[in-house]
Amino acid sequence: MNPRYVTDSQIGTVARSFRQCAPLIATAESLRFLVGGDLDAIVGPLRTDIPTLARLKSISRWLNGNPFMLAVDADLPMVFVSDLVSVVYEYLNLAFLLDATGISFGVKHFSRHGRALIRVTAAAGDVDAAISVASFRASRADWTRPEFRAAETAVEFSERRYP
Repeated sequence: MNPRYVTDSQIGTVARSFRQCAPLIATAESLRFLVGGDLDAIVGPLRTDIPTLARLKSISRWLNGNPFMLAVDADLPMVFVSDLVSVVYEYLNLAFLLDATGISFGVKHFSRHGRALIRVTAAAGDVDAAISVASFRASRADWTRPEFRAAETAVEFSERRYP
């Protein structure tokens, strides 16, 4: 019996988890342009921690069998090349257990840099939540915006609403 079939059920779950790292890290990388004042507290990990996750991203791409991580609207020649690479990867994976080897490397890297991945995930989630709230607020004409005053000024509420 081929060793690939013996190990597949044991490593399949772990491999699926590691496969999600590359898209997550790539998304976080695309958010690194966010800078400035109040944003630094939220997006700081995107600048400081992403470089330490480059190897984990490569391992994740290796486990995906999709090193190009093509977009949905990719050019037809690139899709062909990607499919060809995927087929070659699967044959090599059958013979050499590439996904098991990738998991071994990934677990070692994750044990050293897991906290960085958690910080990057949280930062990307915070940005996503902020965009969602801002989009909701911008779409509502009846949303009231606060007017900030000096600390010693009396508080006054008018036109209050709850969404």
